[in-house]
Amino acid sequence: MFKKISFTVGKLLLCAFAFFFGSFLGDVLCGVAGLPLPAMPAGSNTAAVQTALMFASLLVAICLALLSTHLAGNFTLRWLSLAALVWLAYGVNTYLEASIFTTYGAASLINMISSLPAGLLGGAVAAWLFAQPGKPEPFQAIAGSFFRQYRSVGWVWRSLVAIVAFPVIYFFFGSLISPIVLPYYQQQGGALMIPGLGTLLPVLFLRSVIFLVSCFMILAAWQKTRLSLALWLGVAMFMLVGGIGLLVGSFLPAVLRVVHSFEILADSLCYAAVLALLFRSAKVEPQRLADKPREKRSL
Repeated sequence: MFKKISFTVGKLLLCAFAFFFGSFLGDVLCGVAGLPLPAMPAGSNTAAVQTALMFASLLVAICLALLSTHLAGNFTLRWLSLAALVWLAYGVNTYLEASIFTTYGAASLINMISSLPAGLLGGAVAAWLFAQPGKPEPFQAIAGSFFRQYRSVGWVWRSLVAIVAFPVIYFFFGSLISPIVLPYYQQQGGALMIPGLGTLLPVLFLRSVIFLVSCFMILAAWQKTRLSLALWLGVAMFMLVGGIGLLVGSFLPAVLRVVHSFEILADSLCYAAVLALLFRSAKVEPQRLADKPREKRSL
């Protein structure tokens, strides 16, 4: 038992190192390309930020391992699924959100570019080290099973509901914490901002589309229950959407970091639950789905 636990911990540490090194490599590549890295926010400590990023990398590695272990398909399918989730939910989403809420370095386009190696390397190691036993199911069979669940109209309305769901969830939990966080945004002297609805709504819907795209391959290849999908995808989304930034953001007031952690965790779990309900059948029967007659598919 101890040997097995030690082996698993070693694999997680290797995956964490791949993600951390990918983040470092992305910054280096941007520097070589002549793209200036954003300045650290006032009050930041470089050593503390790096330490927090290493810890965050370990938590991300655990999330990627849990996802990869429950995905069907070969290495390439699982790697691309995880890499897409990391880059879109962490890199692209963070840039979009930070660009309207802060003037910190996270709002730099450089961070979106430099996060790509982290997703590629972290996703590759997780897909390599954490896989279901046995022969992987071909991609064609997985895609066929997934897309034959519903008719065209079913895919349309499910996608529309998923896109609308995130802004609704966002506003609901945001309204609960607004009495606590608004005074801190008003006291930051322009470093933190509350955008108007004309700016916020388009970005929210764009983020919702990005989240749906980032999760789609995982939804297709998931081999366990809806509940496990909602739980593990939700936790992974929390880490990528806000967990990393809040861990390394020691310059932010402690109250904001704690309250936003609970808010983003609730957002992520609820959104993942919505995706699981919309896009996964109640039972895990990939072969039966593949063989289901066309006329009996659900709407």
